[in-house]
Amino acid sequence: MSNEVHRYGDDSKLISDISQIIFTYYPHGFRVDSIIELMKFKDQYKTVFAEELSLSDSDLKWYIMQSGNLFEGKVYIVSQEAKNKVKYIVNEYFYTGALSIFYEEFYRKNQSWLFENSVISEEMLQDVFKELYPELKFTLTYFGLLDLTVKEMIERELKRIWGENTLKRFEEMVNQLDYIPAERIKFNLSTENEFVRNSADVYVNIEKVYISHSEREQILTTMQKMCEQKNHVTLNDIPIDDIIENNADVSITALQHAAYKLCLEDFFDRKGKVILLKGATVNKTTDQATNTTEYVRNYLKTIDTISLNDLINYVDKIFPNASVGGKMASSQKAAYTIMNRISKDMFIADKFVSFDIENTDKAISKFVSDDYLPIKAFTTFALFPYCGQEWNMYLLESFCIRYSKKFKLVYTLNHYSNTNLGVIAKKNYTNNYSEIMADAIVKENIPLLEPNIKTFLSESGYLQKVLPIKANEIINIAKSMTRP
Repeated sequence: MSNEVHRYGDDSKLISDISQIIFTYYPHGFRVDSIIELMKFKDQYKTVFAEELSLSDSDLKWYIMQSGNLFEGKVYIVSQEAKNKVKYIVNEYFYTGALSIFYEEFYRKNQSWLFENSVISEEMLQDVFKELYPELKFTLTYFGLLDLTVKEMIERELKRIWGENTLKRFEEMVNQLDYIPAERIKFNLSTENEFVRNSADVYVNIEKVYISHSEREQILTTMQKMCEQKNHVTLNDIPIDDIIENNADVSITALQHAAYKLCLEDFFDRKGKVILLKGATVNKTTDQATNTTEYVRNYLKTIDTISLNDLINYVDKIFPNASVGGKMASSQKAAYTIMNRISKDMFIADKFVSFDIENTDKAISKFVSDDYLPIKAFTTFALFPYCGQEWNMYLLESFCIRYSKKFKLVYTLNHYSNTNLGVIAKKNYTNNYSEIMADAIVKENIPLLEPNIKTFLSESGYLQKVLPIKANEIINIAKSMTRP
């Protein structure tokens, strides 16, 4: 009579035996939800160990899941050799003084051999890290010696590797911070908090800028007097002449940022380039703008990001008597001409995007084979070159409004909404929006009846709501196009 293995025996021995079978015979993972695979597993176990597994399918599945890492329905076994290699690489990196390793970057740079050793995802890599380093701090994006926000950790790492020089090239930072993604380093540098851009791919560590105690006192006193007289000033007003000599390699713009951070931050508030005494508000009568849109444009030039809701609230405070529609139109018109829309609710400054205009136009050309195409027809952006932000229909609108050499955004007068209405048209295409809609109706052979027109225009992304008077106008234009 053959021996039998029960769940109530030595769990650790059974789990070890099961791990051995999966590692040896299932290098591409064991599918735990397959009844057929479970039956084959029992046969394999009997062949290897000359013992029967008298476990139910649910019990066997439980043991198999304890033996390895589950990913997308399969259990994988990571060898001790692979874990040792991970530990060696991590230890060597931390011995250099590093504080953190970001999962995505470690996996990207070691993906080939990790995948061959059944570590087939970042999630599985995290499990390996947690098994090897239970004493360290784990966050959603990295693990290391400290539990900080991503921004705080990258700032700490940048300061660690900076050295004594005031300036440092971006390429050097990436090479020294081997397991922090380059794009995360770049974004952190762009926030202009502890570091500021000096020239192309060269940055200043503000803490390394030399400003003597007497120079700091003089800058503070001068700026306080200016704000008392003018209500608000800008970074360009900071008197930096006396600190240029001791910081010869630092650009004027970087010196202005450093002077604010080191001399003024405790006593002033800053919005972009605008500086006010703490608690003060901008006196709009000192601004030279003559209308709402221009005033908002000037404001948007001084900030990095703003939500649509915050923008509308800002306009409401400055121009409380303007109509609701006017505030909405002015807000979005200004934002689209100064900033870049990246979502339904968010606009960002130009420094956060870097468009490859030529290749982006080529990607758009793959879709717009005719004279125009509704924005909502762009259902994938896989062909679009990376620009620093995730592509979507909102960012496509911004690109065509401000950057494209070959395409433009054409839309109804009431375009400024959150519904991605309108078309991307070739720049040399001259039809107005009503003519474009009529042309689309003719090309698609839509019956020239009001219900059919409304349904087509709404579902295709031309108009959100089609009023009878607009439907009749488009029908008349379409009829004129079909006449012999």
